[in-house]
Amino acid sequence: MHAAYLLTKAVLPGMIDRRRGRLIYLSTGLSRRPRDGMIALGVAKAALDSFVRYVAAEVAPHDITANVVAPSTVEDTAVSDRLPEELRSQLADATPMRRLARPEDVARTVAYFAGDDAAFTTGSWAPVNGGQLML
Repeated sequence: MHAAYLLTKAVLPGMIDRRRGRLIYLSTGLSRRPRDGMIALGVAKAALDSFVRYVAAEVAPHDITANVVAPSTVEDTAVSDRLPEELRSQLADATPMRRLARPEDVARTVAYFAGDDAAFTTGSWAPVNGGQLML
């Protein structure tokens, strides 16, 4: 939360001066669906999700959007590479798409929020999890 606050505070003056900007934050489905052993991360990301909605409301008059991208476990990352294969398989099987998120899945969602196609989308929370949270 502290990093998100400081970075937001640092970039907002320039965005306000330009009367345009895109703020995109990364969260996780753990902010909405608890899992054993993940209390610190889940609570911190839940706070971030709320922070983004408040920021979105405050900066919207300046044509600045603020949105959250919330991927599940992403394959081929430092975090997922440390997980035992059995757990990675269980996490993949827990999604309707039967796989982990890929870096390009997350990148495409971030790119959408950064572009003009999302100019009227703000305060939203976009899960990138293969349908995992709908179960």
